[in-house]
Amino acid sequence: MKTAHRLGFTLIELLVVIAIIAILIALLVPAVQKVREAAAATQSANNLKQMSLALHSLHDAWKVLPPLGDTIFPRGAGGEQSASGNPHYHILPYIEQAQVWGKGNFRAGREKQSNASGYRDGFTGPSPFSAVIAVFISPLDSSYPEGTSLTVIQGQAGNIGTSYGSNAQVFGQVDTLGRLIGPASWHKMASISDGTSNTIAFAEGYAFCTASTSLAGMAHGQRTTGNGNYHPSFANSQRGFGVTNVGTGSLFQVKPTVANCRVGLAQALRMSGVQVGMLDGTVRSVSPSVTGSTWWALCTPIGDDSVSGDF
Repeated sequence: MKTAHRLGFTLIELLVVIAIIAILIALLVPAVQKVREAAAATQSANNLKQMSLALHSLHDAWKVLPPLGDTIFPRGAGGEQSASGNPHYHILPYIEQAQVWGKGNFRAGREKQSNASGYRDGFTGPSPFSAVIAVFISPLDSSYPEGTSLTVIQGQAGNIGTSYGSNAQVFGQVDTLGRLIGPASWHKMASISDGTSNTIAFAEGYAFCTASTSLAGMAHGQRTTGNGNYHPSFANSQRGFGVTNVGTGSLFQVKPTVANCRVGLAQALRMSGVQVGMLDGTVRSVSPSVTGSTWWALCTPIGDDSVSGDF
């Protein structure tokens, strides 16, 4: 009598196979996530590198650093100035975005419109503030969908967010406590007495903070309204509004929720620390264990602070 051959698996065998597959997936998913995060961090560092090198190209052209916010740059006589904007706007020609920059240039169709607060800027064509600039967006930034206008989020018409803030201590005019008192420091690279390798130009941060009610978070290319702060920036407290975001209080947040992030501070987009573009064009990662004093020393360009070793 012939014995019948078994053509299938028993239930126990199937359960064992499924369990093995589940274990392999459980081991694989974290590894894939780490690889994706590492790739995103590399892209974010590359963005900071491009922005920092573009700043050097701008300085080579104009022999001065751009303003933090709402003032004319470059300065000139006889109404021949270029445009009003922040560092993000002014480095556009040096990251292959001259066409976008040109839309905000007074000599390329920009108009000045008076209003009660002085003036706001109008455009004969599309606003450059509505342009999505890939270099200004970090793949690590989860605060809002890539390329989404802040109009959708907080009614800031036409503004596009950016994941990188400018150092208010470098680009803005500040008092002895570091509080913002004017839109421009007009620093030259040679005047950075603390050393360009010890001074931050740009840092990672959320494009949007829901905790902010009067400010738009970090909006590319435009000064926000409200209490007069200039964005996107960090280490930024306006005179008259205390010293919350300067000194040791300027220390970056480590991956906060969007609801708990603070405008005027940098945010680490990973638990391992925040990536920064230095004034010398290098990109560094600052540990979440860094002290507020060390971070402040990295923010101040002429504070006679010494920063040694890793940070």
